[in-house]
Amino acid sequence: MLNKPKAAIILGALVGLITVVIYGTGITGQMVFDDHRNIIANSDITHLTNLLIGSTRPLTELSFFVNYALQGSNVLGYHFINIAIHGFAAVLLFAILLRTCRLPCFEGRYGMWDHWLAAAAALVWSLHPLHTESVTYIVQRAESMMGMFALLVLYAVLRSQNDPHGNGWRWIAILAAALGMLSKPVMIVVPLLVLLYDALFLSVGTKDAFRKSPRFYVLLYATCLIPIVLLLFPNESSSSAGYGEGRLGAVGYLLSQCDVVVHYLRLVVWPNPLCLDYGWTPVQSVGDVWCSGSALLLLLVVSIGLFIRRHPAGYLGALFFIALAPSSSVIPIDDLAAEHRMYLALIAPAVLLVVGGGRLLLGFKQGRFAVVPVVLLFLVMGGLAFQTVLRNATYTSEAGMWKDVLKSHPENMRAQLGLGALALSSGDLDTAEQSFLGILSRLPRPVSVLPSPVTTLYSLAQTDLGVVYEQRGDYAKAEDCFREAVRVSLKNCDARVNLGIVLSRVAPNVESKELWLEVLAIEPHHEKARFCLGWSALRAGDVSAGVEHLNVIAEGSGAVAEQARQLLLQVKRQQ
Repeated sequence: MLNKPKAAIILGALVGLITVVIYGTGITGQMVFDDHRNIIANSDITHLTNLLIGSTRPLTELSFFVNYALQGSNVLGYHFINIAIHGFAAVLLFAILLRTCRLPCFEGRYGMWDHWLAAAAALVWSLHPLHTESVTYIVQRAESMMGMFALLVLYAVLRSQNDPHGNGWRWIAILAAALGMLSKPVMIVVPLLVLLYDALFLSVGTKDAFRKSPRFYVLLYATCLIPIVLLLFPNESSSSAGYGEGRLGAVGYLLSQCDVVVHYLRLVVWPNPLCLDYGWTPVQSVGDVWCSGSALLLLLVVSIGLFIRRHPAGYLGALFFIALAPSSSVIPIDDLAAEHRMYLALIAPAVLLVVGGGRLLLGFKQGRFAVVPVVLLFLVMGGLAFQTVLRNATYTSEAGMWKDVLKSHPENMRAQLGLGALALSSGDLDTAEQSFLGILSRLPRPVSVLPSPVTTLYSLAQTDLGVVYEQRGDYAKAEDCFREAVRVSLKNCDARVNLGIVLSRVAPNVESKELWLEVLAIEPHHEKARFCLGWSALRAGDVSAGVEHLNVIAEGSGAVAEQARQLLLQVKRQQ
């Protein structure tokens, strides 16, 4: 018979191993959607300083920089890191649950079952297919990395209790909090979750928890300054679907989130169909969400009541609502729904299902009925694992992913844009043209020049349609499309580069040079714009300027760098 410490180590290792094995089925998943913009097409991915400056998640960007430096666009390295992060997070959750079950406030309630309950709850959480967006979708490493550090903070706080090295563990908690804040700004809710956990399980109340370790909580909350400072400066959210860009007001966003959060809860119980890009339609009035809003309000009131009565389920309710607060409350974000936002919040229903279900069916003492909850738990975990494997298979093809999105959301124009772009890259110009024209015909007119999802979609569709015409040799139509894309979007660098290329097709063009310089002002390391400037300078006879531009990118990797090296070789031979 194994003693408790050994059993805990073995079970914790099994939790991590099973999680890694199941999510390892997604290791060949391809880069999709924002993976291209943030990694493959990111001109700053090889320039660390520029990559980190202006980012609200510099630690995540640093991890992508390392991945790209080691393996370029090979997906294996990226997936390996994502899966390892999730596996470690699962082990941390197991350790947290196990230590929580053994706290004095539970008075040995779970007895010999504490290991199995902790392992089962951790596996129900870690194997759930809702996490595929946080793990298999490479760019959402930010969410799983943040979640891992959040769990590390809570684990370190637990280890600091009645431990001779408690002060060291508190410093680990503060360091983990800082690293989490550097991974993604939503980590800002974690100090509150830690304080509430301390107040409910370790102390009499929040005041007592703070008085017990005032310096620790001051330093822990001080880490919240990190995302606040990062968000105050110009950042990637200014030109992406991040905080502060949502066109929906705070009230409208909150009302829309009623249906979204209820949808999340439905996916917890029945995770099908999952969707990478919902394109969720906002609601118009309170009457549209009276049912979902009433249900969530009741759940919130019950959670507060349970917490006040110091019931453990009250903390789970607090965890669920607080973890979702940054993305599902009043802060407008362009994408109303995204499954990765449930990464931490999913802990609450997973634990409630296992612990609550176990107590209801087993009572932890009726040994002869133990087979009932055990079989049910294995069925649940097996079903979740199976769905995760199936979902991971969707990521093996970008075209398959976009078709999957359209299967559940046929009106999703970003999915149609993605399929059109794939058709364009494969040379199927007719299919690509039909896709882009279809998108443009459905967008409202006139298109505002203010940043919004509609403006971005319109500008991208015009850019891709211009490429179609350019490849057909219809340069007049291509120019019109590129000019329209540039008109509505100040950040569309591809349209500016392509417009410059079309204008300088016959001879060097002053406007072309201005467009390419404008791109470099937006993205200082944009390789294609720099190459065009070098190529244009050589055509105009300004060899020194051309060589200067080409040398900047010749040391890089990829097709553009190789073209720059070839041009430099030609110049050298001619000299």
